[in-house]
Amino acid sequence: MIFHNSQRPRDSFDIAITLKDEGRPIGWIGFGDSSRNSGPGKFGVGYMLHSDHWGKGYTTEALGVVSGFILRTLGGKSINAWCWASNIGSARVLEKCGFELARQFSSINPKTDTPIDCIEFDRRSVNVGPNDDDLRDSPDI
Repeated sequence: MIFHNSQRPRDSFDIAITLKDEGRPIGWIGFGDSSRNSGPGKFGVGYMLHSDHWGKGYTTEALGVVSGFILRTLGGKSINAWCWASNIGSARVLEKCGFELARQFSSINPKTDTPIDCIEFDRRSVNVGPNDDDLRDSPDI
């Protein structure tokens, strides 16, 4: 995250996911130029949430807000994201936010240096739905 934020010109942005009542950060979500699907109007998104807060809808809410911002405010044409195939929760978050399975591929797990199955999702601007919030509607972000 720090590497991306220090690049000039800046082409990616990271936002803290916080608990509204406490203001305490519990994760992050970031977006910027897609390294997997490059071109005008194409964005990549990534996120991470502390495991104490999984299953509570926080990541789905954050991804809905950021996706709406990318597609509506920035005029994005597509958004790309991927996760480990075994990460069912993350795949479900992407599906709930209108992303569709694009492909399966293998990568190397950086922690174990072993092959791992991955799944990649895409979302097109034609999939903008009523659950996508715009940042203007979310003053807490």
